[in-house]
Amino acid sequence: MERSQTDFLGGIEHYKLGLLPQAKRLLLDCIKGDPRHAEAHNLLGVVCYQRGELAEGLKHLRRAIALRPAEVNYYNNAGVVAHASGQFEKARTFFMRAIDLNPDYHDPYNNLGNLLKDRSMLDSAIQAYKQALTVKPDFAEACFNLALTLEQKGHLITAIFYLQQTVRMKPDHLKAHRKLAELLPENARKDEAREHAREAQWLAPRQKILYRHTPVWRPPHFKGLFP
Repeated sequence: MERSQTDFLGGIEHYKLGLLPQAKRLLLDCIKGDPRHAEAHNLLGVVCYQRGELAEGLKHLRRAIALRPAEVNYYNNAGVVAHASGQFEKARTFFMRAIDLNPDYHDPYNNLGNLLKDRSMLDSAIQAYKQALTVKPDFAEACFNLALTLEQKGHLITAIFYLQQTVRMKPDHLKAHRKLAELLPENARKDEAREHAREAQWLAPRQKILYRHTPVWRPPHFKGLFP
């Protein structure tokens, strides 16, 4: 057991450094010595997802859930991986279970919105994003996703409002600045558009852009907020 915990801690450190192959190897060693290590299965699920190994990732997340069925974050992570795998109903079930377990846990609402948006259920997606913002009013990613969905429905003025809210919440939100630079000229606000374009140009080389939502490992005894 002591060796398994050492492997687990090593897996965490390699994961934080972005060394996913090494992290995976250590976490596999951990569960080989301690098959009931729920946190190792959860983090393995995240690592496999980031490596594109979706079936394996979902297998480990299901095992984590079986070991600790009250751990809300496991359901959220499983929902993200199921969504990426095209298992939409399973993903929705995972997100709804996470919400049932902790209605104040904001991230499943955002992920549910992403799922509904992908299924062209835009009105329901908008409600999910708004619920995420009700739970966490400074949740920039949900605000941005809400703006994109409103734009898709043709509500450009409201979409611009939420994009502006996004950059107030997170001034270095590159994609929000780019979207504002794109949309504002259509509304006779070209000076603002140029300002956002300049900000995006400055930010672009200074940050890594992630184009898909990534589950985030939570430490043991997770109780509440998901950043």
